[in-house]
Amino acid sequence: MVDMRVKIGNVALRNPIMPASGCFSTDLAQVIDLNRLGALVAKTVSREFRAGNPPPRVSEVEGGMINSIGLPTKGIDYFLSHQVPDYKRFTPPLVGSISPVKIFIRVDLPAPLGPVMA
Repeated sequence: MVDMRVKIGNVALRNPIMPASGCFSTDLAQVIDLNRLGALVAKTVSREFRAGNPPPRVSEVEGGMINSIGLPTKGIDYFLSHQVPDYKRFTPPLVGSISPVKIFIRVDLPAPLGPVMA
């Protein structure tokens, strides 16, 4: 078997395969083995609750679709208390995707994630 291990910073992955943010919820474990992924990538989270864009959020166009979801999120506290524990049942590392509401938040949002994402 081919060795597909990769290292990103100090994080070792079994393989380089990881889904885009928000594309694989833990519910998919009912149909595929999420432990085969190199990493799991959580849906984007911001410090505060954000409802996202108002409907309509999706529109069909010739040859495809356009979406403008607006990155809804329940906030970092919900993420840490509800979503992270659900991911802990899987072996691949969890990669966080963060989104600031304002530019300066980008600097301090990762602080509460440090111990969780290590």
